[in-house]
Amino acid sequence: MNLAKKLLALIAILSVFAANAAAQESAGAPAPTPSAPEPQFHFETVITAHGKIESIDRERRLVTINWDNGVKAVVEVRDPKTLDAVKVGDHVKLDYIEGVAIRKKKPAEKLPPVSFKQGLIAAQPGEAPGKGAHRKLQFVASVSRIDAANQEVTLKGPDGSEETVMVENPETLNRVKVGDQIVITLSQGMALSVVRD
Repeated sequence: MNLAKKLLALIAILSVFAANAAAQESAGAPAPTPSAPEPQFHFETVITAHGKIESIDRERRLVTINWDNGVKAVVEVRDPKTLDAVKVGDHVKLDYIEGVAIRKKKPAEKLPPVSFKQGLIAAQPGEAPGKGAHRKLQFVASVSRIDAANQEVTLKGPDGSEETVMVENPETLNRVKVGDQIVITLSQGMALSVVRD
């Protein structure tokens, strides 16, 4: 998912938040106090694929997987222990997870312009072989322009690039102003595991 699509999703989420806030106001719900935590939105997508190990090249540490949809993929296995624990015919499962968390930046909060973390996850002793990887990217985008007539907001990323997105709910535009900053955290994870019958 590219940055434009993620930002479009961000605006859609903010539209839902604004509609919920308006509903609370009209229902007479008390406004949050300044010490109340800022709302945070989180959503994720999970894609799961199943396949079968078709061949193993132990010398080159390559495993060929035939996925259930007929597509074949060659995967490099860096950990020799994992390679020793699998055999031709083993069933495998791949889970890919992508999540986005969105919140308003606190006024005094100090954040680096961009933060990137990644790592590997391995199966514990006695568990079925499996490996995973994850990465997390966090950045701050600021509202640089609001075009109420066309229901558009332009967000400026940490690198100075700008992306204009259409806002589905025009009432959202009443709740944002130029200069507002939003913290967007993108998380991705992938886990490949052997499925024992």
